Amino acid sequence: MKKINCAIIQDLLPSYCDKISSNETNLLVEEHLRSCSNCKQTLEQLNKDLHIESLNNQQEEIDYLKGYRRNKKRSIIFAIVLSLIIIDVCFLIYNYILSWIFMDKEYDIDINNVNPEYMYVTEYPNGQHILTCFLYSNRNKRLKSYITQSINPSTGIRATNIMLVGTNIITPINTTYCSGAEEYVDIDKTDKIYIQDTIGHRKEIWNKNTNVPSKEEWAKWYVDSYMPEAVKTKLHIDYNTIMYKSYYTTGMWRHLYKLNLD
Repeated sequence: MKKINCAIIQDLLPSYCDKISSNETNLLVEEHLRSCSNCKQTLEQLNKDLHIESLNNQQEEIDYLKGYRRNKKRSIIFAIVLSLIIIDVCFLIYNYILSWIFMDKEYDIDINNVNPEYMYVTEYPNGQHILTCFLYSNRNKRLKSYITQSINPSTGIRATNIMLVGTNIITPINTTYCSGAEEYVDIDKTDKIYIQDTIGHRKEIWNKNTNVPSKEEWAKWYVDSYMPEAVKTKLHIDYNTIMYKSYYTTGMWRHLYKLNLD
């Protein structure tokens, strides 16, 4: 076979390296390489260059994929944050609209479902006696109260009337929710205390013969006998808390006990 010029073989080597030359060309190149060290070195250099180029291309692809994944993660995080913001805004608008429509809208209640949860008398330094009365509904109504006073012209009996209405509440029961109404009446200026509804039905809850404990007696009984131990521990309540701090104890612990401590 006639020896082929090296220049021709070297022109064929790139195609040979890329494996795109024909079988006849491959046989021709390989035959020449067996006897030509110069072309063989050229082929080896071409293979090295191709390998380096391949590595560079792979690195570029890896860098591209990393950037794509990083951008995709950022897009997902941004979408999640934006969705949460939109949900929060919608929830606030929803609550605002519902509150505006329904909150504190009054409705009649059945006073047979309302009873005094507790009563106690506080005597002040000026000799005034104030009866504290917590009215509780076992149907978990949010109560609102209005006090009026009247005198029976035939008997002269003075009456204090606590009119009760229910009000809507949208927010769920929580630690500050109180399903009742606490009222304060100067019992030196009245003979009887009634609760009543808006229709005029009323029920007597106190008169001059009612045996009511002092605040000190009530606080001791409340802490020692009435409030569950689990609630006292959870809320850090003791005698001094009940006596000297403003605390909606009953309405608060009832719901805490029901929701969290069963």
